[in-house]
Amino acid sequence: MLFGLGLFNAGFLASITISLSSSWSIAELFGWSKSLNDKIWEAPKFYVIYIGSLVLAALAILIPNLPLNYISIITQVIGGVLVSPLLIFLILMTSDKKLMGQYTSQFIR
Repeated sequence: MLFGLGLFNAGFLASITISLSSSWSIAELFGWSKSLNDKIWEAPKFYVIYIGSLVLAALAILIPNLPLNYISIITQVIGGVLVSPLLIFLILMTSDKKLMGQYTSQFIR
């Protein structure tokens, strides 16, 4: 019972964290207000994306006979494949003296 409760809480926290970080990233991309400290009328686009992603995830879970284990494995594989080019770009970006100034990474010289 205790393990099940812990697993539920971990999943609940992950759903909030993932949808919130995705909403923040999209709002950052478009230059919208993006803080939970803002009221809904101060950052409506951010909150629409945030609440919409929560509702979409909840609806996906409720689809009958959906192979959730398979979907979770596929999403992890896609994430692993996509992170490789991202890490290369990140290393190149942080190694640029013009961009980073005194905080330049010493990884590539």
